[in-house]
Amino acid sequence: MRHLNRSARLTAVALAACLSGCGGGGGGGSAEVDYVPFNGTRTYETSPVNGAGFTGDTTITATITDSRAASAGDVLVVITSSDGRFNRTGMTVTAISANRIDGVITGTDGSVCEVTIIFVDSGARIQITFRSAGQAVTGTGGSVNTPPSLSASVAPTSLSFIGGEVTVTVIASDPEGSAVQLGGAVVGGQAFTFTAQQAGGFVGTALVPGNGTGQAVERTITVTASDGTDSLSVSVKVTVAAAPVPPGGGTEPPVPSI
Repeated sequence: MRHLNRSARLTAVALAACLSGCGGGGGGGSAEVDYVPFNGTRTYETSPVNGAGFTGDTTITATITDSRAASAGDVLVVITSSDGRFNRTGMTVTAISANRIDGVITGTDGSVCEVTIIFVDSGARIQITFRSAGQAVTGTGGSVNTPPSLSASVAPTSLSFIGGEVTVTVIASDPEGSAVQLGGAVVGGQAFTFTAQQAGGFVGTALVPGNGTGQAVERTITVTASDGTDSLSVSVKVTVAAAPVPPGGGTEPPVPSI
């Protein structure tokens, strides 16, 4: 009888483990199921749709962010339509399953659509269906690259006529999660590199040339970020003071005496 009780206990333990860890995937283990076939953010542009409340032939842009999509709360969907009905409008995700997201979205005109997004080709493309006012329309499209975001600042913003080093601080990221490559250069001067900082962002040191004229000049520093497909550039400026002119010499006015 003791042997039978032990067997029953083992069977119960195995059944409980399967119910908690096997899921519906047919395999063992307790890893979460990730229903979205990519990590990070992807933006898709679809073929035109017409009907179900859209005005004319309307192109849909859908930006989908996956944060380990094992539940509806792990996914962010933002939709824009070329007719203005949706303008970076967030969709309320109501259900998620393998390669599929369902939700509802309210347009700028107050209309409500049920939306189904189906991933195909391992997430390279989507099929998106809108249902509203008794009609349904479907658009299909592939993912498009979004350039990285980039901002830059410089300190100090002014130097003596001798010129010198300034610190360029950059915040850069890529919506799709791609690695961002940074480059910097002083226009008419030298290139420089950036290093990552623990607190976020990147920092580089630029050498700004001096100024041999009697008028202050602005030096431009250009920073470029690339995700391997698209690039973006921003500029910051440093003012270099006028060079002093010896009394009675040169063509520039003498420096006023105090």
